Amino acid sequence: MLERERLAVAYSLLKYKEELQDLYEILEPYRKSDCCNFISHMHLGDSFYRAAMKNDLEEKYGKIHYIINPSAEAVMPLFNITNYSVFDFNKYIEQKLKKYFNDDIIFAYTKHLLIQKMFSAIPRVGSFFVIDFDTPYFHKFAEILNKDGNNYSVMEYNYACAGILKIKKININDIHYPDITKNCKDKIEQYGKLEKSILLLPEASSDVLLDKRIWNNIASELQQLGYIVFENVINYNNHIDGAINLELDVNELIQLGINCHSVISYRSGLCDILAGKRSNLYVLSREQRNMDFKRTFSFKDNFEFGSSGAPVEIFLSNRQKPKLIFEGHNLLKNVNKKYLPKNILKRNLMEKILQTIFSAKNQNEHKIIIIFGIKLKIRRRKD
Repeated sequence: MLERERLAVAYSLLKYKEELQDLYEILEPYRKSDCCNFISHMHLGDSFYRAAMKNDLEEKYGKIHYIINPSAEAVMPLFNITNYSVFDFNKYIEQKLKKYFNDDIIFAYTKHLLIQKMFSAIPRVGSFFVIDFDTPYFHKFAEILNKDGNNYSVMEYNYACAGILKIKKININDIHYPDITKNCKDKIEQYGKLEKSILLLPEASSDVLLDKRIWNNIASELQQLGYIVFENVINYNNHIDGAINLELDVNELIQLGINCHSVISYRSGLCDILAGKRSNLYVLSREQRNMDFKRTFSFKDNFEFGSSGAPVEIFLSNRQKPKLIFEGHNLLKNVNKKYLPKNILKRNLMEKILQTIFSAKNQNEHKIIIIFGIKLKIRRRKD
């Protein structure tokens, strides 16, 4: 997020928290007195990673009862979790606060942080708890590993916040994927064979989207290769030309995603769910996001794939010609660079440059700094 957006979120946290005070009373019927009640209220991907923690959480704290959004219910069987309740956190907070926001990205961050700050981050039997980085656990973990926040994988982050001080990845053999149902298969095969179907996922709730012309190019290239192209879009403005939208629920999307020929997706929580089942998952991300978060969302840093192949990660920016190689064809060959995401010079990099300049003690001293592979000699000018 840009500094302007961070300030907007911070302001919103201070201003609107009072409006959510009835959430304690609303959630009280969901609380189980013999369990640690885990409020897993965030995106689909967050729910997936937090469900993967179940055995380690229970080993340390006792029985865990998950309270999840409706969309995350499809995640629970993947880890054989039956002790959960469903509450629509998104609907609740949107009814309360959406009217105050005209920026969807700021609202997406704020609504989760508001809930996060309302509950304890320490698991206790009979109480609610959340995953929150602002705990002694997390800072202790950072001290042990001597890492800054950008160098954590999602799994390391979640374990640190929960006070489990060990490095853990998801073993893909521990994920229990469903078989495709006849109903789901019939929906798909009215258009052609499942093995000739490709699923495109252009949306994500936690990042700015790619230009739609990128997805139109991908779909066109795939159709020329003889594939049936399906899409999953919630906002019809993101519809991909020529793609078929079956309006599947999350369970059906998972079934299609693990059984069709290939999946090409923008980086989202559904990618995490599908990552353990397929190596022919092509994941597009902004290069800037990868620069900002480093290891955080890397599949290889969050999963143990063993002999199975990892998803293919493609980072896009307008600094270079895009490539998405599929069966020897570059599906992005006709995409104009002006439609690709732009990289922004990071503010902390500018601070580094200025610090280097002014750390010189006199005008005769120079220092070397390397930026984007270019070696610069910096000399402080005489006053």
